[in-house]
Amino acid sequence: MTSPLLDHDRVGGIGWLERTGGSLTDEERRRLRRHILLGQLAGVTGRLAVLLGRRPDSTEAPTPPDSAMARAAEVAAADQPPTLVEHSYRTWLFGRALASFDGVSDLDDELFYVASLLHDAGLVSAVTGEDFTLRSVAAAAEVAAPHCGHGDVLVLRDAVAAHSTPGVSIETDGAVAFFVQAGATCDLGGLRLQHLAKSFVADTLERHPRRGLVDDIRGRIDVEADAVPDGRFALLRRTGFGLAIRLAPLPG
Repeated sequence: MTSPLLDHDRVGGIGWLERTGGSLTDEERRRLRRHILLGQLAGVTGRLAVLLGRRPDSTEAPTPPDSAMARAAEVAAADQPPTLVEHSYRTWLFGRALASFDGVSDLDDELFYVASLLHDAGLVSAVTGEDFTLRSVAAAAEVAAPHCGHGDVLVLRDAVAAHSTPGVSIETDGAVAFFVQAGATCDLGGLRLQHLAKSFVADTLERHPRRGLVDDIRGRIDVEADAVPDGRFALLRRTGFGLAIRLAPLPG
């Protein structure tokens, strides 16, 4: 797989992240607020669909890649606290299933697996003035570098950098970033839950419980927002992300 023609200096891209440390300008915050509002409206619509039972009859569970890189990602992910480990696997399962629902066939399964398992590695501990995704990028790149060419590592680094930016799209951010965000927000806030069969979600939660997730992740968001007050998580906190997590139609 070759690197897509992405603007790595766009807000959330790896170039922007390394240049700014994750701090947003006033204009960038205004732009992202519009995407957050659209996401909140989509969340209300999706929750109504879930309440009305408008969901697929079945969702096929994805199979993990059988590769040395995938196994290295699993080893690296195991160093995270249990709540983040289980969230990472649910992110992969939900995100991969949503890619299938959307009919996206060119998602790189290995890169997506690594990105999903390590996208929140930087939340293990906060660093003042440094967006957590910088540390997540480093963890993912360390796993991938022995197994991938430079282009694939760049795709991975950019996707992990971008996954927490409101409003990512396949066209501007690539499929890996888009579906990591889709899987993570499905798990955290229940977004797009209506596109997954109830039985698939139940099986996923049985294999990877959300036990303790709500309080743990909200605490980590607060710590990250305090460490990077001009960053993306600080913006998400101010626009109600913590409440959306608490009100998600999922146990945990």
